[in-house]
Amino acid sequence: MIKKRWVDISIIGTIAFLLLLPSLRFGFVNLDDNFYITDNIYIRHLSLSNIKYFFTSFHHGVYAPVQYIAYMLVYSVAGYHALLYHLMSLAFYLAAGIMVYLLIDRIQGSRPVAFFSALLFLFSPVNIDSAVWISELKNSQSLCFFLASFYLYILFRERRRDQLSEGRNAAPANKRLARRDSTGHKPDKTGYFGFYAGSFAAFVLGLLVKPPGATVLIMMFFYDLIIRQAVRDSMKKLIPYAVISIPFMITYMIGQSTIGAYHGLIRGSLWSQIKTITSVASGIFNYPLKILIPFNLSIAYPIDAKITGAVFVLGLAVLLAVLSGIRALLKNNDRRPAFWVLWYFVNMLPYYGIIAMPFFANWYLYIPSIGIYTLLAGSIVNMGNRKCAFAILTLLVIVFGVLGFERQFVWKNDITMWRSSLNSVGDDPYVLRNLAVSYFRNNENSEGIFYGSKLLKQTPDFVMMKYLIGKGYADMHEYGRAQNTLNGALDQLNDMEKKGIAGAAVMPGLGETPETLQAMIFCEMGSIKISLDQPGAALLFYNEAIAAAPYVPAYDQLAYLYVKQNRIDDAKNILEKISILKPDDPEPWRMLGYITARYYKNRGLAVTYFKKSLAVAPDQTYAQDMRNLIKSWEIKNP
Repeated sequence: MIKKRWVDISIIGTIAFLLLLPSLRFGFVNLDDNFYITDNIYIRHLSLSNIKYFFTSFHHGVYAPVQYIAYMLVYSVAGYHALLYHLMSLAFYLAAGIMVYLLIDRIQGSRPVAFFSALLFLFSPVNIDSAVWISELKNSQSLCFFLASFYLYILFRERRRDQLSEGRNAAPANKRLARRDSTGHKPDKTGYFGFYAGSFAAFVLGLLVKPPGATVLIMMFFYDLIIRQAVRDSMKKLIPYAVISIPFMITYMIGQSTIGAYHGLIRGSLWSQIKTITSVASGIFNYPLKILIPFNLSIAYPIDAKITGAVFVLGLAVLLAVLSGIRALLKNNDRRPAFWVLWYFVNMLPYYGIIAMPFFANWYLYIPSIGIYTLLAGSIVNMGNRKCAFAILTLLVIVFGVLGFERQFVWKNDITMWRSSLNSVGDDPYVLRNLAVSYFRNNENSEGIFYGSKLLKQTPDFVMMKYLIGKGYADMHEYGRAQNTLNGALDQLNDMEKKGIAGAAVMPGLGETPETLQAMIFCEMGSIKISLDQPGAALLFYNEAIAAAPYVPAYDQLAYLYVKQNRIDDAKNILEKISILKPDDPEPWRMLGYITARYYKNRGLAVTYFKKSLAVAPDQTYAQDMRNLIKSWEIKNP
């Protein structure tokens, strides 16, 4: 039997790896990859201080030290080459699928159910996002740890039951000796306590990646309640898990609040609470549709998604499944269907919007989908005709495999990702915003202007997009339209600041504050003046930008302007100032190196500056040039 399980695991892992092999060629995307990896200076050095930072701080509102340390380890080997990050994500995704197989096999006692459930889980288009999106490594990582915890907990229960049963069968009549085994020695607890300790350790690791996944703990309790029917003993054993979960969940919510993502029934006006309730209801009906009928998927869905007729019918079907599971429980028949129904709803609790912001996304279905796919596979396997059941499940796996294979290519790059979402949900503001930004980042300015303009019709206060459109015009050398757009953006931003609503103008990852956005606008207007050969006007705009906020490009551009005007000391002073204010930016250090070498003839100090720049960003555009100069100068001046 063990050999057969290894065969199953080998088949599952091999097919899933081949299915997702193309994703290894993909790069980073503009959805959290910048926050977690490409702009995260703390993963660039494998050091105790950076490890301490991740254990004691929120990075982009996320407390996930194990995830960040994994990125740090990959960076130490591969830098910003996306291949190894994708390979790590895929490895954890496959490991999670194998853990799904092992857990279902243990609970169901059926290899076919476990085999097909694991394949449906791994091939499901709603789960593919967690495999190919580098930033969602935490989904697979946490699931591996939480399912390992659950699996070891089951082994602990089984081993303990077996040893206690042996002890009772051989128990002496004397009550005082009853605590000893047949040889007169106390029972050896190490045979099962190791499983318990391992389960608890794996659970803590899961909390260090993604605390909401701790809902698996509730299912460990339901396992004891529904399948083992040992509630009192279960509560004693699971109390340590619950106690350790509380500070992690509080930490998680505090972290989310730092980026404005902590909303729900317990916060906001009465109207916002009513809207949240309707969103929760919408999610209850809409989410199962994505699991069972994974067509027309998007990266994210509107919060106020409507409940369609098909979704309503499917929702009723799920409700009937719940009632069927409860009926089986009451009739003392097979209790496992009820367990898997509960699995879905319990693990969906963090994502309905009751506590966190009600934001629909496929990756929220990652853990809950296990319950639905196990129910589906189990009900089909238990059909009267076994060959027919296997044929149906094989067909489902093939359909899911084809859809999952196609789904991964949505994540090929930013534009394919957001274009796909636009085709699915229409002109949703969130999708339009990210699609426009993707086009601008790819220097496809006309497309960026088109979608950015569509967005501004829905959200006219989003001044950041007006800035991007103005910059896009400037890159296309349409300087008149660029200046008109930027002047309009600046006037609107000032007006919004007076009204106290300037927060609606900015976008995380581009301009975090209204002051930064103002500096960005001034800096771009200065660059336009340089292009128009008006250095005096450019100088004024760059100084306005610096007065607004410590915006690094403004300092850099001002330094370039000073160099052109042969004001070398002024250029050096401005670069030294920004290098102190923003030591994690590589460009000021690089410019200081060139200025020091060329104008001050101090190559030793220039090498120091170059090394500081490379330490911050070893893969920057001019990295190889600096390395060549460092090597050349150090050889000549050992």
